[in-house]
Amino acid sequence: MVVPAEPEAVKRVRDWAGAWFSGQGHTPDVVDTARLLVSELVTNACRHAPPDTNVLVRIYNSTAGPTLEVWDRGDGRPTAKPLDETSQSGRGLAMVELIAETWGVTPLAGGGKATYAVLATPSVPAPPAVRPSVTGHKPRR
Repeated sequence: MVVPAEPEAVKRVRDWAGAWFSGQGHTPDVVDTARLLVSELVTNACRHAPPDTNVLVRIYNSTAGPTLEVWDRGDGRPTAKPLDETSQSGRGLAMVELIAETWGVTPLAGGGKATYAVLATPSVPAPPAVRPSVTGHKPRR
């Protein structure tokens, strides 16, 4: 999804991400987590991207888990600041760090960066292994 680097775009991306995760069959908790993470990543990108540019958002399943990527043309490398309850801003990436399985930033060859977050998803336990019974013998109880 490509959106203008404007605060008004955050809701559109959040709703789109929620629909994607729901469509993939994720639990409501995972959907809510994805919506929160993508909101923080897009807000950060919009805040630091040059004026009149776009932000690209990608969502996909990777071997590490469901991944959110936000590309912007802004310079610099985002870092998580320590959480401060009195701060009015600057807590977004600290929250991403706490909630995501992992997150990071990759510089883009043409300038800018891709900031990503991988979600932790609940694993579904495998069904118990069933040993086949040998013909003529009944399992002991």
